[in-house]
Amino acid sequence: MPGVSVPGTRDPNGRVVRIHLRDSVDGYGLEPIWQSREVTFSLDERGDLYIDHGFFGSFRLAANGQAIDCQPKPLPPWLWQKFLVGQLLPLAALRQGLQLIHAAAVVIGGGAVLVLGTSGAGKTTSCLLLVQRGASFLADDVAAVEIREGQPFVHPGSALANVDERALKLVSGTYGRSLGSIDGEARVVIDEVHPSPAPLKGVVVLTRDTAVTHVVRTGDGVDWMAVLLGSHFSPVMAEHLNQQETWLDVCDRILRFADTALIRAPLDGEPAAVASEIASAFSD
Repeated sequence: MPGVSVPGTRDPNGRVVRIHLRDSVDGYGLEPIWQSREVTFSLDERGDLYIDHGFFGSFRLAANGQAIDCQPKPLPPWLWQKFLVGQLLPLAALRQGLQLIHAAAVVIGGGAVLVLGTSGAGKTTSCLLLVQRGASFLADDVAAVEIREGQPFVHPGSALANVDERALKLVSGTYGRSLGSIDGEARVVIDEVHPSPAPLKGVVVLTRDTAVTHVVRTGDGVDWMAVLLGSHFSPVMAEHLNQQETWLDVCDRILRFADTALIRAPLDGEPAAVASEIASAFSD
């Protein structure tokens, strides 16, 4: 979980989440705070969050973020746990005081670099290619940020990542095995994750652009505050936890400490060139 030590170690901040399998997790009758075609979020009077997902199952996250009850659908464990790791554990981190940004992350030269981009932009592939070049893997898809003495630090996530199946051979040597695939993405176990929070040094926005024929790195003309504000992992929960001002302050501190870069890549890929540009921008 972002912001919590791996099992068997003691987290210095006391952040712990206990996960329980239950025969029933029932939020029936609660008024939804947000819903889509597949998923409904509801809160009870204690502040416990109930999530009913049509594919993955039903879940309850305690108001303090320290317990999750799970009633999964009859799916392979790796598949419903994908939702647990990718959605519920980050929300638990949010409820325990960390802030979440929709980004992959690596450590380059001792500092964390966040890689932002829309789904399919190549965030995870770029980070794993950077690992091949000597970077340390930090997080996939969601990064937990904590302010320590005024400076933003990025916490390590789980040793799991979602990789485009077409990129598996390209990033060989960075993961141990694939647990399974769904919707063109393989769920892989990362060989090694950076062991501790790292001070933030850079933010990259990765875009796919029909107007370019090769990878271009720039930083001009970007409203970086707007980019960061729009990259919160769960704006719905941030609103219900009254954390909008906290997130604004975190974004401000990120921009004080981090260098920034916009990388535009053609639609047909060039992932190695993208990784080279990131390495060039943030290597000491």
